[in-house]
Amino acid sequence: MLKREIVAHSLGIIAGIFAIELISELLIQPALPQMGKVTGAVLQGILLSLVVTPVIVRVLVRQRAIPDRANELTLLWAAVEQLPVTVVLTDANGHIEYVNPAFTKITGYLPEEAFHSTPRLLKSGVQDEEFYRGLWGSIRSGRDWRGEVVNRRKDGTLYVQELVIQPVRDAQGQIANFVGIGQDVTERRQTQEALELAQLSMDQATDMILWVNSDGRFTYANASAVRGTGYPLDELLTLSVWELTDAVPRESWRSTWEGVRQTGSLRMEGSVRRKDGSALPGEVVVTHLNLGRREFQCAIFRDLTERQRSEEALRESEARHRALLRGVPDAIFLLDSSGVFLDYHLAQFGQSPEPRERFLGRQLTEVLPPNVAARFQAAMTEAQRSGATQEFEYSLVIDADTRHFEARVVPMEGATLTVVSRDITSRRTLETQLRQAQKMEAVGQLTGGIAHDFNNILMAVVGYTDFLLAAIKGSPQLVEDVREIRKAADRATVLIRQLLAFSRRQVLVPQLLDLNAVISEFGKMLKRLIGEDVSLALHLADDLGTVRADPGQLEQVLMNLALNARDAMPTGGTLDIGTANVDLDQSYVQTHPYVPAGRYVALWVSDSGSGMSKETISHLFEPFFTTKGIGKGTGLGLATVYGIVKQSGGHISVYSEPDQGSSFKIYLPMVEEAAQSIPAAIAVAPTGGQETILVADDDDSVRALVRRVLADQGYTVLAASSPATALQAAREHVGRIDLLVTDVVMPGQSGRQLADELTAVLPGLRVLYMSGYTHDAIVHRGILDAGLHYLSKPVTAEVLLRTVRNLLDSPADAES
Repeated sequence: MLKREIVAHSLGIIAGIFAIELISELLIQPALPQMGKVTGAVLQGILLSLVVTPVIVRVLVRQRAIPDRANELTLLWAAVEQLPVTVVLTDANGHIEYVNPAFTKITGYLPEEAFHSTPRLLKSGVQDEEFYRGLWGSIRSGRDWRGEVVNRRKDGTLYVQELVIQPVRDAQGQIANFVGIGQDVTERRQTQEALELAQLSMDQATDMILWVNSDGRFTYANASAVRGTGYPLDELLTLSVWELTDAVPRESWRSTWEGVRQTGSLRMEGSVRRKDGSALPGEVVVTHLNLGRREFQCAIFRDLTERQRSEEALRESEARHRALLRGVPDAIFLLDSSGVFLDYHLAQFGQSPEPRERFLGRQLTEVLPPNVAARFQAAMTEAQRSGATQEFEYSLVIDADTRHFEARVVPMEGATLTVVSRDITSRRTLETQLRQAQKMEAVGQLTGGIAHDFNNILMAVVGYTDFLLAAIKGSPQLVEDVREIRKAADRATVLIRQLLAFSRRQVLVPQLLDLNAVISEFGKMLKRLIGEDVSLALHLADDLGTVRADPGQLEQVLMNLALNARDAMPTGGTLDIGTANVDLDQSYVQTHPYVPAGRYVALWVSDSGSGMSKETISHLFEPFFTTKGIGKGTGLGLATVYGIVKQSGGHISVYSEPDQGSSFKIYLPMVEEAAQSIPAAIAVAPTGGQETILVADDDDSVRALVRRVLADQGYTVLAASSPATALQAAREHVGRIDLLVTDVVMPGQSGRQLADELTAVLPGLRVLYMSGYTHDAIVHRGILDAGLHYLSKPVTAEVLLRTVRNLLDSPADAES
C-alpha cells in the first residue's frame, strides 16, 4: 500500500508537470500573440508552483507518518531532485536539513555549505525585517506563505524567487519541518517588465499598431488604433483587414500576405474607414513576424491628416512668399562664405530656360565677370569680419545693354550671407537727366540774365547798321564793312537764340501741325543744305496724327539734325527722314522712366555716316560739346534740338555705333484735334500809317531806334522809358492811342502789367510785345499766352513795320 502511495505521489508530481505543459499548449500558446511570450512563461511558473508544491508537501507529511517506508521515500526523493525548482527542507527552528540540486545550480551554494545554516544565507537586504517577521509568523502559526523574495547568490548577484513555504507536521500534529519550493523568476520578471513597458509604449504611440494573422483577422490593437478607428477593442479584434481599409481588398489579401512574407516589409498609402464612416488618410508599414509555429504581420498606420495639413499650409506659405517675391524688384541671393550660391530669388539678369541652374551650387566666379565677382567676395569677407552690412555698386552687360546695380551684403547666422541686388539703371538715367537739367538750368539762368540786355544791344547794332547801310550806298568799301558788322550781329543773335533754345527759355508759338507737311515743305531747303553727294529719302506715314508745336522750331530741329548728318558723311551717304504713329506702353516706360506712356508721333532722322561711341552719346546733348575741330562748331546744335523737343513736351533718343551710322528718334505727344494749314510766307513791303503808337522800353538805344523807325513811316510816336512814364504819357495825350509797343521786362512793372492797365482804360488798344528774354510775364512753360503778339529781339525795321501794320489792320475781335 505504501509503495503504491509513493508511486502515486511521484506520478502526481510528474503528472503535474505534464499538466502544466498541456495547459500551456492548450491555453497559453494560442493566446501568445495577444498576451506575449513572457506572460505565458509567468503562467507556467504559477501553475508549476500551484501543482507541484502541494504534492511534495503531502509526500513529506506521509513520510513522517510512515517512517518504515525507506525505499519508497528514496524513490520520491530521487524524483524531487530532478525538479527544476529549488527545494529546501529545514527543521522547526529554520536550520537547513536538505537542498536539492536545483538549489545549488541557482544559488551557487553546495549542500554542505547550506546544511545547518538558515535561509538567511540568501538574504539580500532588499526586504526589511518586518517582511521576514511576517513570513515567519505565518509559517510558525501553521499557515502557508506564498510570495516573491529577492535573494542573493553566492557570487553576490541578486535574483527574484517565487516562493511557497509550508509547515510539515509530525504524527502528533506538531510542526517538525518547513519545506520551501522556489522558482527563479528573475528573467521572467525582467521580461515581464520589458513586456509591460513595450505594451505601455505601444499604447502611448501616436501611430496605430495592429497585428493580423494569415486569415486577415486582427489579433492585437494598441490604444491609438482604438482611438483612431473609433471601434472598441473587442469589436476591432473581430474585423478583418478589408473591412477596415480598402488599401488591400479581400481578393488580393493572400497575395499581399505572401508578398510581405517574402520581402519582410511593405510600405503603402491608403485610408482607414472609421466606425462613423469617415476616412482617415495615412501611411502603413507592414512587417512580417515569425513566432515559432505561428506567424503574424504587424501593421503600423500613421495618420497623415496633420502632415497633409502641414504640407498644404507649407505649400500655401511658399505660394504666398513666391507671390510676395514676384512683387520685389530686387534680386536676392543666399551664399555661403566661399561664394557658392545656396538659393536665390531672381528679378534681374535676363531670362533663362533653366534659371535655377544658372546659380545654384555654382561659384561667384562661374556666374559673374571676374571684376564683379571680386567686388562681391570683398564685400562678403568684410561683412563676415565686421558683422555689419556692406554696400557696393557694380555694372553688368545684359542683352548688349549696360545695367547698373546696387548691392547690400547682410551677414547671417552661421557662415551664410544674403545679398540684395537692386537695378538702379533707371535711377542712374534719371540722375543723368537731372544733371543735364541742372546744367541747362544753370546755363539758362546765365543766358536769361544776359539775353535781355544782350539782345537790346544787338537790336541797336542791327537797327543802326541798317540805317548806316541805307546812308552809304555810294561807298562800296564802307558798305562791305558795315555788312560784316551786320553778319557778326546776326551770328550773335543766332547764338543767343540757341542758348535760349537748349535751356528751354525761348518763346514758342505752337500750332496744330501735320508733321508730314512741315517735313515736305522744309525738305526742299534741306536738299540744298546737305549737298548733292548726300541722298535724301523721305518715309512719311499715312494717316499721321496731329502734334502741337512751333513750326519754326521744328524746322530748326530738322536743319540741325540734317547738318550734323551731313558732317558725319564727308564722302556722301544717305539721309533718311520718316514719321510714324507709335504707342509707348509700360514696357517702354520701364526702361525710359522719364517718358509718360501714351500715343506719340515719331520723327526719325537716320544717316549712314561715321556713327558714335557710347562715350560720345553720353555727352551728345550737353551744351558746347562737339567732336568737330576748333572753329568748326559751337556745340549748341544738338543741345538746341534737345531743348526744343523737351520744351515741346516730347523726348528724343539716339542709337549709334562706330561706322554704323546714327539714328535720332523724336517723340511728340499726339493730339486728337485736326492740323491747321501753315500759310505760305508772302513778301510784302512794309508800309506806314497815321495811327498813334505808344512805345515803352527802358533801353534808350532800343527806344530811340523803334521811335525813329515808326516815325519815319508817318506814325505818331509817344516814347516812354518805364511803365510809369508810359501811363503818364497816355493820360496826358489828347486823342486816340492805337497801339502799345512795349518791352516785357522793365523796372517797376512788367510790360504785361502795363498793357493790362492801359487796355482797361483805352478800349480797342492793340498791344505788341518785344523782348530779348520774356521770363514768365507773357509765357507759361515757354508757350506764348493765347491772343498775344510778340517779337523776339533783335527785330529788324522791316519785320517791325510789317508786324505793326498787320496788327493795326486786323479786326478788333482778333485781339482775343
